[in-house]
Amino acid sequence: MKKKGIFIVLVLLCLNLVKGQTTLFFQGFEGSGADTWGISSADISSLTAGTGSKSGVVGTSGLSSTLLLNAVTLNTSCASPILTLYHSVRAGSGSGMDTREGASIFVSLNGGAWIGIEQVGGFGDIAWAWNTTGGSSSASAGCNVYQAPNPITYNIPGGTTTIALKIVSCTAGSCSTFNTNITNGNPANYDRADEGFYIDDIKITTPSPASCATLPIVLADFFAVKNNTSNELVWKVASEEGIQNYTVEKSSNAIDFTSLGNVWPGKDNFEMKTYSLTDTQPYNGITYYRLSTKEKNGSITYYTIIYVEGNTKEWSFTHYQDDSDIIIDFKSSVPKEGAVNLYGMDGKLLAAKAVTDQQVRLSKGTIADGIYFVRITTLYKSANFKIVISR
Repeated sequence: MKKKGIFIVLVLLCLNLVKGQTTLFFQGFEGSGADTWGISSADISSLTAGTGSKSGVVGTSGLSSTLLLNAVTLNTSCASPILTLYHSVRAGSGSGMDTREGASIFVSLNGGAWIGIEQVGGFGDIAWAWNTTGGSSSASAGCNVYQAPNPITYNIPGGTTTIALKIVSCTAGSCSTFNTNITNGNPANYDRADEGFYIDDIKITTPSPASCATLPIVLADFFAVKNNTSNELVWKVASEEGIQNYTVEKSSNAIDFTSLGNVWPGKDNFEMKTYSLTDTQPYNGITYYRLSTKEKNGSITYYTIIYVEGNTKEWSFTHYQDDSDIIIDFKSSVPKEGAVNLYGMDGKLLAAKAVTDQQVRLSKGTIADGIYFVRITTLYKSANFKIVISR
């Protein structure tokens, strides 16, 4: 399985080189080694796909109205990186995009506010294929017309070091509210379980291999978690080449850093590799952390700065799946006296696990493919999300 994932990555890279492009990050929702852009929140559909057999989906009644791709670190030596994504809406009896149903696509640059880059809107069960303009060219009185090319492309501004992506489904009972919701990205689901806005083959590319000096790693995520009196640093890489070691540094002011420790890369091949390092003596107040890589040739590359507040009780999370488990990674802090429960759509409890560490795994075991409901309960707050198990 690992060799297959690496083979897919190499094939994609070779294809891109032939086309004169370098792919920095890719997400095709297939769950293979080719998917190097990590997902924080997503529902996966096998009803339609741009390529492969699966796509991301928002808006379907009973599923999520937001698809979120993690912030990734761009190689600042790459000239004119371009974000590209394909989109579609299925045709059929009732399954198109109705009046006052739509979707908005946003980016966040360097950790800043979400910026809208495209919108689509529906009218009269409009549907479109993966290679045609999306959205309706007409709308009911008072609604704006929202159409987007296929693929959607966005030229990432120079100086951008990190970028995150968000796709949101929107709807409303009136045109004025719909126009506001689609502009601001106020999420809402459509009214049917056979409707949805589908997204596939999301990637960031540069015009040519010569315009990009390759970074030694593809950093999919880097975050910190407060656990009792310690902070745990976690980073995930989709690939690494020529690395001698990783270094995590700490600071009390985000300016003056000292070394916390080194981590050496594993020797095994991988599709996505996770590393961690624990700070047993964080500073009072806020502790800042910086990740760097040292290559075998002596070159050092620095990545995004993150931080943890010493008295925080707030927590966030990401979730994803592998072949055997549903995986929840907590960020900011590990909630106390927490529990993660998996329910069927009939409300039956299928799996449960206490929260004792930064990561919680719920075994999928013999659970059949389908839609399920996950609830995270802690002393301070709760969170709920639906997932699609599709093997």
